[in-house]
Amino acid sequence: MYTKEEYAKDCQIHNDMRRLVDSDVNRLNYHLMAPAGWLNDPNGLVEKNGINHVYFQYTPFDAGWGIKSWGHYTTKDWLTYKEEEPFVFADNRLDRDGAYSGSAIVKDGIIHYLFFL
Repeated sequence: MYTKEEYAKDCQIHNDMRRLVDSDVNRLNYHLMAPAGWLNDPNGLVEKNGINHVYFQYTPFDAGWGIKSWGHYTTKDWLTYKEEEPFVFADNRLDRDGAYSGSAIVKDGIIHYLFFL
């Protein structure tokens, strides 16, 4: 299992790694990349109030296999992206191996999520 609190603690530990990855001259500019770690399947692409939300499988501190959460970026123009906090965490015994594929929809002005264990 991996909680939001554990993620926050790990961010502090891995700040140097994230800065090193961010300063890489070969890092892409117009393509979503994980700030560090591993980014996989997009799990939800939705628009709400003019803001596009991109959710994806994410292992934040390891480029290999590990507990999957959902990363989250937002964009208004599909050229510039804002990293948001990860959205779904594997934080209970049912999703102890990670939050994998899923989707998101907007209904009645609310974003609803579905993910598979």
